[in-house]
Amino acid sequence: MNRSMKQQWDKLGRGVTALILAWVMGNLPLGAGATIVNMDFNGRDVGDPAPPTFSGVGAAGGGTLWNGVLVDSSSGNFNLTVTATSLTSDTGGATGLGFTIAPVAGDNNTVIAPDALLQDYLFINYPPAGNSATTAPFTISGFGGATTANLYFYKHSSAVFTGVGGTGSTYPWTSPPYFVHQFLNVPVIADTITGSLGSPSLSPGDFQILYGLTVEFTLPVVPEPGTLLLMACGGGLLWRRRRHPFAE
Repeated sequence: MNRSMKQQWDKLGRGVTALILAWVMGNLPLGAGATIVNMDFNGRDVGDPAPPTFSGVGAAGGGTLWNGVLVDSSSGNFNLTVTATSLTSDTGGATGLGFTIAPVAGDNNTVIAPDALLQDYLFINYPPAGNSATTAPFTISGFGGATTANLYFYKHSSAVFTGVGGTGSTYPWTSPPYFVHQFLNVPVIADTITGSLGSPSLSPGDFQILYGLTVEFTLPVVPEPGTLLLMACGGGLLWRRRRHPFAE
């Protein structure tokens, strides 16, 4: 091959490489949006009507869809294990997130609550209502590879949490006695976050009320196989050009 043809092939190779890399960089996901999962704990006591599920924007922002998680003590069981699986996101998308907590009881207070989120709830440590637990361990699982998450607990002012990582703080939600207790950048270990509502140091009757929970996390970005193949082709062409350059 003469020098002129080599130069033309060299220019063509550079052009193809540039086009491939430009396409790849333009189509690589630069970052995934946060996944937000809202839960409204739909508590129900003996004789209570069916609880409603809240609709509206939560503490993490985003869409208005909430998962109604039933806490049904209407049969007289005030030490329930509550489990929710395959929860949907704030916009209705499927997630693998799951939640469980025990032992808890449910109640639906239709008299004083300002909205559907705060009307019904789960609770512990109220012996007159049949629950004397000072702690209720919970597990959140199914983060799909996320390494941290933000948790927003909608709670009564007296409720406390133990064993949760991250940075915690409390601020009003609507108006007192309704608050959000947030934990930011909580480590996800083995696809799971654990903690407890309440504390072993609580006195009997120190009512712990939880209305809902929002979980916010970001999944890792994984390029599609076709994108990875094009990246390999572009890289290979660049390597060949640098290894066998032709002078202009």
